[in-house]
Order: sequence, then C-alpha cells, then structure tokens
Amino acid sequence: MDLAIWDYPPAEFLVSGFTSGAVGNPFQIKRHRPEKCAAQLVEGEVDVALMPTMLALQASKAIDVLPSVGLASWRYPYARLAWSGGLHDFPETIAYDRRIAQERLVTRIILHEHYKVDPTFVPYDPRPPEELLGTDEDAALLVGSEVPFLKPEPFTIDI
Repeated sequence: MDLAIWDYPPAEFLVSGFTSGAVGNPFQIKRHRPEKCAAQLVEGEVDVALMPTMLALQASKAIDVLPSVGLASWRYPYARLAWSGGLHDFPETIAYDRRIAQERLVTRIILHEHYKVDPTFVPYDPRPPEELLGTDEDAALLVGSEVPFLKPEPFTIDI
C-alpha cells in the first residue's frame, strides 16, 4: 500500500510507529508537499494520503475523507517531563531513552511552541524511567505505563 505524507516533522510523527523498526511497515511511504500528496491521491498514484483539511475539502468529490481522526496518548505509553525547577526555571538538558523518538519530538514541539525554550535532548541507552531521573541532566523524559506511579519531581509536565 502506498502512503503519501507531508515532508514535515509533525506528519513524520504520525507514521513513526511504522518507520521506527519496532513493527513491520506495511506501507511504501512517500514524502511530498501537501498539495502533491493530494494530487497523487486524486490521480491514483497512492492509496492513502495525509493532507490539510482545506485540500481534502477542495477535492471532496474525488476522495473519501475520514473525519475526526486524531492521535492521543493518555494510555500507554504515558509520557512525563520531570525536573526540579518550575515554569520559570526550565531545564537546559533532558535525558531520554533513545527508543522514544515520538515522545521526544512532541516534547520538543510543546516546549518550543508553548514555553519558548529549546533544551538539548541527551539520549541514553535503554533503561527504566526511574533510572533516567538519576542522570546528570537537568530533567528526564519518562515514558511507560509505570510513569504515573513514580514519585514525582517538584515539577512535571505530562506530555
């Protein structure tokens, strides 16, 4: 199956479950500008395409639209950024398990867009979330089903 996505980091996030190597990838993923994704779908060059709502509406007679598609992670994997500062003392470095690329990207976007900070993310070899709290970094990005039950740091942001 051919899938066209935007050549844009948030779109990459939506397919990272397939591209990470954690599971088999059933798609041939093609990356283009949004209008090219729409054109390829209408012309039958791809089976599925990710595109902005306005492009989908403009071609509504030529394509089927699945409304209300969203992405949420309130269940596993639960993600939390924990550090000893507060909203006026953001971390400069963040420890994370190198396997959690999706959560790292979302955290980077949230910190940049909402708080105007751009910390350095420091990858660590796979280890349990509680061990990331003991690194030399200012903060830890914790991911997993046990994260809500860990003793919280003085300040956390649930991702």
